[in-house]
Amino acid sequence: MAKKSDVWDYIIGLLLGIILVSVAIILIPILEDLEKGQYLGQTHFTGPDYIKDVVAYKEGSEGIFIYFVLADKNGYEIAEEGNLSLFIEETSHKFDLGTLRLDDVNNVLFKGTLEVKLNSFRRSKVGIGSLSSERLIASIGRITYDEFYVKPSEQIGKVRIEFTTSTGKILRGETGIIFT
Repeated sequence: MAKKSDVWDYIIGLLLGIILVSVAIILIPILEDLEKGQYLGQTHFTGPDYIKDVVAYKEGSEGIFIYFVLADKNGYEIAEEGNLSLFIEETSHKFDLGTLRLDDVNNVLFKGTLEVKLNSFRRSKVGIGSLSSERLIASIGRITYDEFYVKPSEQIGKVRIEFTTSTGKILRGETGIIFT
């Protein structure tokens, strides 16, 4: 017959083992993410490899709100200082009788530059409902049609950005926009 103290030692040892395994299951993914810089907006030492996302949407009756996301070669969102060139273009279509093709013609409505600092990036929840997620974004902000060279006369266009990193690497991204 086992003593009460042996039974309690066994139960306590079993519970401690379960707790240690549970903590390991929870902490290992967190530690891996910390190593990748996924918490607290940490940057990676490898620098950005591409523009993961450019988001532009109509905000108000005559304005566009724009932000972008940088990522390293593994797809992890990161922050990086650099210079940004922004182009907002409208797209019209021209039929070429010689080639019998419908060609896109882009007219530049706005062009600007912006210095991007590390504090330009912030973690933000984007999206709606079950499609929402937390992203590390750099907000360009709202640009009104009054700031354009000319107001859009077409319904569709695109927003293009070129981000030059602190090491001189040029990253490009674009997205479509509906003006009306």
